[in-house]
Amino acid sequence: MAAVLSQQTCKYDDLRRKMSSERKPVSHDPVIAKLDVEYNELLLAWRMFQESLSPDDRIDFQQRPQTVEDVLRVVREAAEHWTSSERRHAFRCSTAVFNRVATTMDSHSTMLSVLPDSEIYSSLLYTVLQSVIKASTKYYSIAEGLSRTLADINEAIRAAVKQMIGLGTKLSVVHFIARLYSQVFLFLGEFMYWYSRKAKCRILNSHNQDFHSNLGDLVCSIKSSSGIIAHELTGVSRSDDAETEQERKSSQLKDSYSLGECHLSQAGLKGEERRNASQTTITKQLMWDMQRDAAERSRMREEREVLLSRFLASLNSKLFYLDEHPAEEAESLSEEPEDSRAPSVKLPQGSRHKFTRVELQVSSKDLQDYFDNDDQVYDFDPDSEIFADASVIESLRGWTRSLRSQVLAIAGLHSTSFTSPVTLISAYCTSLARQQKLPVISHFCCLPREPPPAGSTRARRGLIALTYSLIRQLTELVPPVLDYDSTCDLSADRFRKLDGTFKSWKEALSVLDTLLLFAPPILFCVIDGLDVLEDPSTDGYIQLLVQLLVGHPKFLTSVPVNRNTLRLRNTLFKILFTVAGRPTSLLESLSESQVVFTE
Repeated sequence: MAAVLSQQTCKYDDLRRKMSSERKPVSHDPVIAKLDVEYNELLLAWRMFQESLSPDDRIDFQQRPQTVEDVLRVVREAAEHWTSSERRHAFRCSTAVFNRVATTMDSHSTMLSVLPDSEIYSSLLYTVLQSVIKASTKYYSIAEGLSRTLADINEAIRAAVKQMIGLGTKLSVVHFIARLYSQVFLFLGEFMYWYSRKAKCRILNSHNQDFHSNLGDLVCSIKSSSGIIAHELTGVSRSDDAETEQERKSSQLKDSYSLGECHLSQAGLKGEERRNASQTTITKQLMWDMQRDAAERSRMREEREVLLSRFLASLNSKLFYLDEHPAEEAESLSEEPEDSRAPSVKLPQGSRHKFTRVELQVSSKDLQDYFDNDDQVYDFDPDSEIFADASVIESLRGWTRSLRSQVLAIAGLHSTSFTSPVTLISAYCTSLARQQKLPVISHFCCLPREPPPAGSTRARRGLIALTYSLIRQLTELVPPVLDYDSTCDLSADRFRKLDGTFKSWKEALSVLDTLLLFAPPILFCVIDGLDVLEDPSTDGYIQLLVQLLVGHPKFLTSVPVNRNTLRLRNTLFKILFTVAGRPTSLLESLSESQVVFTE
């Protein structure tokens, strides 16, 4: 990690020297000076960001000041891309929210117009906005998070701008506006850093992006600063300003390490002071992530009955019987959880290692070459209704409501003319889990279109894709810092052994097994279409994967009690297979009670 940061610092310093002629002179006014420092830092961060982007994600800017119209053009192009995309349902939310962004974008020009050198500030702002919107266009979860954030910022600034009309601008207001845009520039720089880090880990396509938890504190500060400007202009604070300030304070109270203040402390700093403050922010972000992850895991364990009930209620709203069938009330989730009497054990005094989640994702990034993230979800109309036999619906309800780890396989008919109802069940369960922030790993199996390399088959490539896809999704669900002994090898060397062939198949299964030891207290695993991978070349291999997953609920995962003691717990592991026909690779690994057939 230190080597990576050192490399980035050297690149940062080299680029700073090259750009010395482009930097804006710093004002003698100390408040404006802070804005000028942030301007120069944002310019530098943007240059680095541009260099890191692929040509398709990069904008070729004309040599002239950038305006609101330039930003609106990029927003329109993004909307056109989303509406024509095969996955337009996924981008539906981004399209709607970016309409809000477009209608409020001109507020920046009005607000910045009271500052000296306003065109310089606004041109850089609109330049960076074009870059980040364009770079996010292909990634629906990032596009959605960015669009919501920009809409919130723009609307807060627009509310303040309305108070400026017809009023003179006092020096104090100018200073408040300078502070506001110091925060806006800092936020944009932090976003580009966050994006670049995700790109380095190759998880921009992830379906589990948590945009707000990393940058939400800065957004709250920007909204609060906008409210202060409105108050300064009118002498009257609005109720929603008070709510924003309360939201910011509440966020800080939850963060015992004052992450928000740590972010803001970077504003106006230069050189070594800036680097030190940035490093402190990174460290505190990691500490906060660890604290939040531990709290979230504890909440899941305590509220698993409530969480499953909520999931079941939503699932019930989409399920309909093919034939008339009396409605049944959901049974109470009263059974005793598997780990309610789990013992504590002393750790062996062997060598232990610590590994961050980011390091794990960097080490495993080459696995992305063997699968497509789009195969982890299924594009369907979220308003679709699911019609199924009574046996399927009742089995699905029982699988959902149980407080014990369970496996369920639903086998339907082969279909080529329309989406199989059993595939829709998997699609909806996957989507619902993500909507309700429940940990889920999923994959919809298919055969690759391109010819396989010599010595392989399409079915083998599809099975490798499934396995590596599950591994990569689990790297996003492990704790921010993994503390493990020498028997759990998750080093970069081990991931390098996974070469996309069956020579490393046992190694891949072993890595998957190890990662499951760090799974959250509740984990859904949804796999559709194992039947398409059935082939003489995969005979025996699919069974090994299924047996690993099905057997894992019997193993205890570990929760630290203190440095030398672990409390053993079972992850509540909900595994759902949906298939067409009767694939022997699946049926041989499951009992009759775990399989339901539907015509």
